[in-house]
Amino acid sequence: MNATLALLKLLEKHQLLSSIPTEDEANQWTDGPLLTLAREGRLEEQQTARRVAEVLGLDFVDLEEEARTGRIASHKLAGLVDPAMLWEPRIIPIAEEGDRLIVAVSNPFDRDSIAALEFVLSKSVKQVVAEESKILPLLARHFPSSKFRYFPGVQDNEGARVEFVGESTHLADVSRADSNLPPVVRLVNRIIFDAARFHASDIHLEPSDTGVQVRFRIDGEMQDIIEIPRDLRKATVARCKVLAGMDIAERRRPQDGRLRVRVDQRILDMRLSTIPTAHGEKLVARLFHHDYESLVLPAIGVPLDLEQHLLKALGGKGKMLLVTGPTGAGKTTTLYACLNTVRDGKSNITTIEDPIEYRLRGINQIQVNRATDVTFASALRSVLRQDPDVIMIGEIRDSETLSIALQAAQTGHLVLSTVHTNDAPSAVTRLLALGADPYLLSSGLTGIVAQRLVRRICHDCAKPASQLYLDQHEDLIQAYGLEASTLLEAVGCEACFDIGYKGRIGLFSYLQFNEEIAELVFTASSQEVIRRAARRYGFRELDEAAVKVVNDRQTSLNEVRPFLLQPEPQRAPAAEHVPSTSSSLIPLVHEVATDGRAVSIGRRAPAVLVIDDNRFSRKMICAMLRHDRIQVIQAENGLEALDKVYAHGPSVILCDLSMPQMDGREFIERMKGDKMTRDIPIIVLTADDCEHTELDLLRLGAREFLSKKSSPEIIAGRVRNVLKSL
Repeated sequence: MNATLALLKLLEKHQLLSSIPTEDEANQWTDGPLLTLAREGRLEEQQTARRVAEVLGLDFVDLEEEARTGRIASHKLAGLVDPAMLWEPRIIPIAEEGDRLIVAVSNPFDRDSIAALEFVLSKSVKQVVAEESKILPLLARHFPSSKFRYFPGVQDNEGARVEFVGESTHLADVSRADSNLPPVVRLVNRIIFDAARFHASDIHLEPSDTGVQVRFRIDGEMQDIIEIPRDLRKATVARCKVLAGMDIAERRRPQDGRLRVRVDQRILDMRLSTIPTAHGEKLVARLFHHDYESLVLPAIGVPLDLEQHLLKALGGKGKMLLVTGPTGAGKTTTLYACLNTVRDGKSNITTIEDPIEYRLRGINQIQVNRATDVTFASALRSVLRQDPDVIMIGEIRDSETLSIALQAAQTGHLVLSTVHTNDAPSAVTRLLALGADPYLLSSGLTGIVAQRLVRRICHDCAKPASQLYLDQHEDLIQAYGLEASTLLEAVGCEACFDIGYKGRIGLFSYLQFNEEIAELVFTASSQEVIRRAARRYGFRELDEAAVKVVNDRQTSLNEVRPFLLQPEPQRAPAAEHVPSTSSSLIPLVHEVATDGRAVSIGRRAPAVLVIDDNRFSRKMICAMLRHDRIQVIQAENGLEALDKVYAHGPSVILCDLSMPQMDGREFIERMKGDKMTRDIPIIVLTADDCEHTELDLLRLGAREFLSKKSSPEIIAGRVRNVLKSL
């Protein structure tokens, strides 16, 4: 007897279902009987599953409760069985009991699937009953399928709830790539629907030799979702490109596009970019939600004391307010919250952005476009002739933009902008290194906000920290005097899509400029001197903000560990001789005098920054360099690489030419335009190894030029040669 029919008959017999669906209806189901009928409102899934277990003499397991108490060990069993054997019957292994495997099932009548498991594993299998809606997230997390399947919990009609606003402009081109066929249309709709449902910030379509891997960035972390079959690869990307107004015939060059969608009456803006890879076009879509106008300082987690400081700064004129942090730290969100604070209809507000991420009513927004010579600096000059009150500059990248921005602040404008540094005091050093006039900087700055984002723990499933967890973090608990009983450990449940975290919160540090701090900036004092002086006026570091959110039970120690126990800066003892320095970003100390004796200190170990968005190529090159005991730092794109440069100060940089977000040319220009980094040798890798490209890169300032066809051994050898020449 068919397992589905057997379960339906049991439901009818015990009056759990008034009538059995027809066989034709059941054959159309993409999920199991209990989950499908629950969605149709014909039964309550958990109550019915408990009753089925009781009738059949089986145990019922609440997977969410078991996960919360840490009794489920699916992650330890992930390599035991092919995921394909589990997805169709909706079976999840949850524990081992001696030589027996315990599995949770949604339909205990499916004996064929259990028998197949016993045959493959050569061990007996014990069934317990669980809700299919709670089995699916565990399958997605621990046993991701290698073939395309519908997303857990999403039905066909949910994809139809995605509406493309203004899509008809480019529909004439769709047929050329078969991208408007119903399966592809449904597939793209469902990907967008789930991205919105999971609150993803980015959708990644990554081609491979077997298909296209779909990944979402959720709360800053990449999550594998599905793999699309190879035969749908081109059509899926083409469908997305058509909707965004991109040229589907052009697959050899990067492209950018935008579209707007309505998902369940919510408007989303999407910014798409494509780039050619070895297996086809990679596509990334950034999602922007239209609730940005409700962004205010308290809504983004700004503490009350910092909010008061920011409101005071935003209420003044003739000053510059900076937000600093690495890429992905939420700087743009903070700036938009500041803009919403001053957007009262009485001020002329202009922004210069690259790119424009949110479109705000009542604000003049300018897109940087290098092709038409609209740069941050040139746009800023023009804006100053437009009678502005408030100017927001997306990022201060060069000395020219910085100089004009400081002059704008001096002439009565409120200027908001960002820089890339690790903390607030180091932002001062960065601006001085860019050539800022110390007087203009000290008198023009009103404050600097440093920030990071960490994931907020899911309170639906978080549990008190286990002893194992406490042992793992004993160093932090002791160093910061944390109370073990208040600590939480992430678990994972249906509410957080089995991740353990839901949403993000900010860590903030604020350097308030006063007369003493301004004087220290004017005299170009060191970061440490500025830091010590600022602490007397209430300045707090990011690690103190991290400890507070842990004590407030908003996140876990796993999330804040990168911001805690940072090593103190090395301080040389009093010396008779001034240590020599080099022009590299991090000074090399050759001699330190201690107690009147000269002690010779060798150079620091060489570090090489490898920048390549191809993980395999990057891995091979790094392996060869590590074999020679060379310290390796890795980055996937130019923006991430800039953060790594200022954080680690590499001796040599090995840079791919074609990269997302910031390509090799722009990266070299940024490096050579900063006197702190201009002397770091850059070796460029490119598939376009023609003479014209080589000459162009050498003119930009690259030290070496290598074809990507070169073996990792040859590339590593060139790096060694450059290191020897330093």
